[in-house]
Amino acid sequence: MAQVELVQFIPQTGRYLIYYPKNYELHEDEDSIVTISPNDGNSTMTISGYEVEGEADATVIEQFLSGITSSYELTSELKLGEFGEGIKIEATFKKGENKWLWKIFSLGNAMVVVSINSEDVLNSEQLGLYEFMLQNMEVYPD
Repeated sequence: MAQVELVQFIPQTGRYLIYYPKNYELHEDEDSIVTISPNDGNSTMTISGYEVEGEADATVIEQFLSGITSSYELTSELKLGEFGEGIKIEATFKKGENKWLWKIFSLGNAMVVVSINSEDVLNSEQLGLYEFMLQNMEVYPD
C-alpha cells in the first residue's frame, strides 16, 4: 500500500478522534453523523457517536447493533472483541445490492457506531485502509 497522508478529525460531539486520508472527502451533518469516502465514490464509511446511561457493555452494544441492522441480511457471525480498554462488535450484512460492514466500539458510556458500505466487495487495500483508520481511532467517554 502506498503511503497515505492522514488528517485528524474530532466531531462536534467530541465523542471520538479519527485519522482519515487527506484525499478523502469528509462531511459532518447537523446531527454529527460523519461520512468519509474516497473521491471515486466506491465506498462510504459513516460514523456516529452515542452516550448511553450506565456502561456500554457487550449486551448493550449487541442489542444496539441488532436494532440498527434489523432490516439487513446477516452474512457473517457477530464477532465480539477488545478495542484498547473497551470492546467492539462487528458483522457483515447485505441490504439490497449493497454490502455492509457494521462495527460498534465502546468504552465506558461511549459508543461509536461505524458502517462501511459498498456496491462491490471491498478489495483488501480499501478494507485495510478503513481498518487502519478504525484501529487508530480514540473513543472518549464522559
